[in-house]
Amino acid sequence: SPAGSMLCTCELRSVVVRDAGSLQVVHAFKLEEPASLVSWAPDETAVAVLSAKSRAVNVFDLVDTSNADKARAVLDGGVVGTASLAWSRESSDILTFNAVGSGAIMWNLEHQKGTWLPFAKPQLHSFCPQGSFLALIQRQDCTDRVAIFTNGIDSNQGSWLKCAEFSVGSHDIAGLEWSPDGSYIAVWDSPRVYHLQLFSPSGERVREFCAYDTGMLGIKDVRWSPDGRLIAVTSFDGALRIINATSWKLMAVFEHPTSLSSSDDALVYLESRAMSALGGTPSSHQGLFEHHFAIPSLHDFVQQEALLDFGNEEQSVYSTDVSSIIEGGILQLGQTSRSNLGTDRIRFAEFDSRGQLIASVHEKSPHCVWIWSLSALSLAALLVHRNDVTSIHWRSTSGGAEPREKTKTSECGETPGSPTSLLEAASALEPVPRLLIATGAREVFSWTPFGASCTPVPISDFCVGSFFAGRQLNAECGSASSGAVLLYDPARKSASVMYD
Repeated sequence: SPAGSMLCTCELRSVVVRDAGSLQVVHAFKLEEPASLVSWAPDETAVAVLSAKSRAVNVFDLVDTSNADKARAVLDGGVVGTASLAWSRESSDILTFNAVGSGAIMWNLEHQKGTWLPFAKPQLHSFCPQGSFLALIQRQDCTDRVAIFTNGIDSNQGSWLKCAEFSVGSHDIAGLEWSPDGSYIAVWDSPRVYHLQLFSPSGERVREFCAYDTGMLGIKDVRWSPDGRLIAVTSFDGALRIINATSWKLMAVFEHPTSLSSSDDALVYLESRAMSALGGTPSSHQGLFEHHFAIPSLHDFVQQEALLDFGNEEQSVYSTDVSSIIEGGILQLGQTSRSNLGTDRIRFAEFDSRGQLIASVHEKSPHCVWIWSLSALSLAALLVHRNDVTSIHWRSTSGGAEPREKTKTSECGETPGSPTSLLEAASALEPVPRLLIATGAREVFSWTPFGASCTPVPISDFCVGSFFAGRQLNAECGSASSGAVLLYDPARKSASVMYD
């Protein structure tokens, strides 16, 4: 769930909601047919379930459960059905896109009323973080336009009305995103053209940016930093560009070469295999991994599986000794069997919760994670793995204490020469940023300004493919919520809960 307090899974013809701490079932709803998608309301008061066959959306209330056998609302997508959905920020409305891409419907749950939004391009929308506004792309006569809708004008009736519409000079918009404070809308073109524009909600073009116009593919993705000060642009030339959103100046261009000079200041962590240094009994891992369950099965909702003893087998460890990959003073990052040599693009680029760091993964070296300091505008750390990175996720731990894994994992601790700015950011007065990394292996890899660690999952044949976690850190007040993270193994279709 958004705050990380509950877990929701579709199990055969049922929707099951569990407490994230104990994994005990707190709600269970029956479905008439299997589900293809589940989406949480931002305030965690309801879940929306998209049916696989009829393509209708069933909304189940988690507060008023007096009629638990019946959905709170059923949103019928008509003959063509619903392809995707999104909740409004206030959790009062649901936006659905039809399967043929001809438009969208904004459903008000209180009034059980739908507003037809014609010509809406599928999934190209953005809800304003500060107010009841929706920006989406409408395509008509082979031209894209930005339309702004609001429910504030006619809120008593639950209708969404168009309050602004403007052209952006593009024939094929690929994405748009409100700034965190709701002052601007970033709009970018399809990869055929490198063109990023910034508009006011009234349609005034404030800024525009083009890194190159050489016939190469352009922008892949655009991200605002959580505080709205920076914009990260990933593109098909393999570079990560950081733009100051106030001055609109290009602050940095982060490249992802396949080799580095060994004299670079960044710390490099190399994954290798070694005999376990953990020792002890399986119970020493109980604080980290307490629950495991199979998602598609209704039997044995929570399985307390026997935790493994890693005392007599090899496991992954991080080492700062990178002499094995240095040739002639050059750090050779190498490539994996799945390295995409024909594609020069970035797979992932994620800001930490305070916008002080950004992590990226490149297609040509998909086993490497690059961590960039946005205060020093330089590479802070590089993590080189044996397998391709499948998922990254930023977390935060309370300042003034070492990460909980410190006593239970193989660590590369604080090393002389660590970037001072990062260690200052990890002081006792600030939450400590932590990056979780999955590579499809049996370990959870993590990095903080204090060092890097590899934590084995003590469950037989469990390989971590991706992470699911709620919003842990509120960037405005700096408060941290529950430290539970759901680890998912796509091959087994099972999950395990890890606690910070």
